[in-house]
Amino acid sequence: MKTLYFMFGLPGSGKSTWIEKNIPGLMNISADGIKLTYQNFNQKNPEEFHEQSVVEAERRFMDAIEGGDDFVFDSGGINNSYSVRLISQAKDKGWYIRLVHIDTPLSVCLER
Repeated sequence: MKTLYFMFGLPGSGKSTWIEKNIPGLMNISADGIKLTYQNFNQKNPEEFHEQSVVEAERRFMDAIEGGDDFVFDSGGINNSYSVRLISQAKDKGWYIRLVHIDTPLSVCLER
């Protein structure tokens, strides 16, 4: 069954590490990863490209749910209505959704 791994967790919580250890090689759609591809991206001012990267991540998500290959979507989990909408769209297309929550204390996330 085609599986969507929907990641939840604060930035720096270890989502990417979990992905590398548990499901390496899957396409990983992440607004943060997309930001890194922008030529003028400045990590000290990530909000400059936030909206643009979220739109691009959603576009890639929509393309992915039309296919049949398992993939990962890093939602960050901050916007619940956004996550619920995307999960519902994938379920309507027949995807099995595996929710993965990485629960790391805020103090640890801020240190990373």
